[in-house]
Amino acid sequence: MIKTKHIIILIFSTLLAVIAYLYVSIENEATAFDTALKHTKEKLIELYQQEKLGVLNEKQKLNEVEKVLQNMPAEYQGLKHQYQIAMSSLPDIKFYGRVIDQYGDPVEDAKVFFEATNTYLSEGGGRGRIATDRNGRFEIDSIGASLVLGGVGHPEIDGAYYQSSNLDATRDMIFNTSDDAYGRYENWKRYASSNNPYVIHVWRLGKYDGAMKGSLSAYPNLDGREYTLNLSGKDYNTKVSDGVKQGDFIISCTRKTTMTAVKDYGDWTFTISSIDGGIQKTNDLYLNKAPGNGYQSSIKIKMEYGSDKYMPSLFNQRFYFYTQSGKVYGSMLVNFKPHRKFRGNECGIEIQYKMNPTGSKNLELKRENIPDSKTTNIIGNRYALNVR
Repeated sequence: MIKTKHIIILIFSTLLAVIAYLYVSIENEATAFDTALKHTKEKLIELYQQEKLGVLNEKQKLNEVEKVLQNMPAEYQGLKHQYQIAMSSLPDIKFYGRVIDQYGDPVEDAKVFFEATNTYLSEGGGRGRIATDRNGRFEIDSIGASLVLGGVGHPEIDGAYYQSSNLDATRDMIFNTSDDAYGRYENWKRYASSNNPYVIHVWRLGKYDGAMKGSLSAYPNLDGREYTLNLSGKDYNTKVSDGVKQGDFIISCTRKTTMTAVKDYGDWTFTISSIDGGIQKTNDLYLNKAPGNGYQSSIKIKMEYGSDKYMPSLFNQRFYFYTQSGKVYGSMLVNFKPHRKFRGNECGIEIQYKMNPTGSKNLELKRENIPDSKTTNIIGNRYALNVR
């Protein structure tokens, strides 16, 4: 019995030793692989930088690239073709832009954050930020698979929104080598001339006039019945109340009851009705100035399954409203979220809102965390080339 036990322990110990050996071997191989790839990528990017600085011309660069690839370890030569493709797929980016406020005036010394992105095996220009001149203009000169414009910093504005061709509001904008059929990104070559800069619209903050913000959601409780949205509670963040006809809005969501597939969203309709005010849809990016007219008593958003404009859900839908017979003006950013068949007829809604209880149409919020405008241009790493 004791002998058998010793044999089992010996076998188990041997297995552990073999596993440990294999693990260390794999780890060492992976480390060597990563080191080789890192070394090769650094060399190739250095050659690109030398070309950009005029140290090498195009022909010299290609010759040096070939030498680097030939010197790769034999076991990694299979990656050579992939590197060649990747190196040739990073186009030059020449991009002009301009930052203006809601009055059309240029914003000087605004800091525009950007990133020239990578491909699978090649480094793009990297991240950075660049300041606008007295005319609100800026220029980006880099390389990358795509260009992403992000936040805009300035002591008189609060960030920036971008509007894609499909009218979606987003905090960043992607530019590629071609247009996107769905409006998610644009072709940067359209803005490769200083005569046609890409215009970033920002909101220059004025006097704070008492506006407040909040959010609420009915998720996933909307089930075809009417519910009351009460935005005017003491904390401006009250929840949906069922069956009480007091508040600011009555909302409902109705669904098609003959959905067949489990993943089917079917037809759906959201209705938002004002109790003692009005509401209107808008494409304004910042929702900071409520209009004086154009309101209606209710808004209905209807989607019929199979139609050309059908969407299973809608995000970032923007509205202005007034309530309490004009004592309160506000704006809403709304996500409409019907559910699939397995959730029955339920819907969800998410709302971010601003409202001014003083009766003013000014919906600007207090300034919060505004970046310092006195910082200089920076680049994210040494590969952000020729940023001016």
